[in-house]
Amino acid sequence: MGSDALQEAVWSMIAKPVKGIMFHGWGTIAETGSETGYTYTSPESAERLRQLLNGLVAPLGPTLKNLGREEPEVAVLESFATAAMGGPASWGWLSPAITFCQRARLDPRVVYEETIMRDGFGRTKILYAPQCQFLSAPVVEKIKTFQKAGGILVADEKLLPALKADVVVPVMAYKTPPKSDHAEDVDAATKTMVNTAARRFTANAKAWMLDEAEKLRAALAAKCAYAPKADSSSPEIVTYSRAWRGTPYVFALNDKRTFGDYVGQWGLTMEIGLPFAGDVTLADPEGKISAVYELSRGGELKFERREGDGRNKLRPSRLGDVVVPVSYDTNDGRLFLFLPRKIASVDAQVTTTKDALTVTMTVRDTAREPVPALLPVEIRVYDAAGRELDGAGYACAKDGVCKLTVRTNLNDAPGAYRVVCRDRASGMTIEKRVSF
Repeated sequence: MGSDALQEAVWSMIAKPVKGIMFHGWGTIAETGSETGYTYTSPESAERLRQLLNGLVAPLGPTLKNLGREEPEVAVLESFATAAMGGPASWGWLSPAITFCQRARLDPRVVYEETIMRDGFGRTKILYAPQCQFLSAPVVEKIKTFQKAGGILVADEKLLPALKADVVVPVMAYKTPPKSDHAEDVDAATKTMVNTAARRFTANAKAWMLDEAEKLRAALAAKCAYAPKADSSSPEIVTYSRAWRGTPYVFALNDKRTFGDYVGQWGLTMEIGLPFAGDVTLADPEGKISAVYELSRGGELKFERREGDGRNKLRPSRLGDVVVPVSYDTNDGRLFLFLPRKIASVDAQVTTTKDALTVTMTVRDTAREPVPALLPVEIRVYDAAGRELDGAGYACAKDGVCKLTVRTNLNDAPGAYRVVCRDRASGMTIEKRVSF
């Protein structure tokens, strides 16, 4: 994997609700003492991974672990019945069913037959059933009831006859699934990709999927005037929605890529990120949003309001869209926070006991109220000699408030301790000195 693709992969992982990150193929960046199929990768990958973990995952980690996700309105049915009875269904990560919806900026979730039978459809408005050749009778009845209630069923030509799709899309899969995940088997299966003349995952295959994704958006707009709450001006900018008690967050990833000279020299992988620019939009029909912040780099961003997105004719107009310009140098990501009021100040109170300092940091808005959001913050404590104490560092301010206790040490340099608190969203910093 090239380092640009690795960077996009990390962004893709943290864009979903996660409690931790795991990487397959540890032997590609570390000596394991054994020879496996994963013993070398791009020499830049180890350094890029270190930069991502230290500069992105660590600062945002406490916030991301608390950041939830509203139940999406679009779901993809991963059918066990089809996989067991006829295969290949969507074949998990080896098939672009999920990617197809992401290209259409529909931010889908995965559901299973048992999920539908147990929980129903919840907030789901659109169900995509890729290659569902076999489904149980109870699930079929549930889907029919879903359609009668106004739900939209998206499917391909392999949908079982008992159901009728509201929107028909091409098959997004292999004619014959790979026998295994070995490169030779995957390469052989790739040559059988349906609805594309591309022999491999090339620019032609990608261009075909982007075109079909835009057709899906047009069909949904015509069928039910559907447009996602969070959107972008191009299928090259993939969006993911998150939320904290109604406060919206949007991840936006640049997937504009081309072939490189590592694996791409054989036409196998588009591993090099390309510069790209566009817009990220968020529906705000009541006009509640007055400030936008980018959390990975920090800082307030300028935005516009306009009716719909003038650059994208395949979505219905929506009055009050918040439109944020975004540009990338490579396969990178952004995390946007949308607030009803601007961040105005950072306060800090420090209390002490015999062997500890308790720091209460408060990020306030223009109404002098704690900001109603999860905010990545940084609290550092130094002794009189400038040595940093353990136990402080990156943290999360819940609803604008972060409380952190740091223990002192018997060998700390005598004198005043220095406490530095920084809000990463606005960049505002406050410093306190405490003696006890």
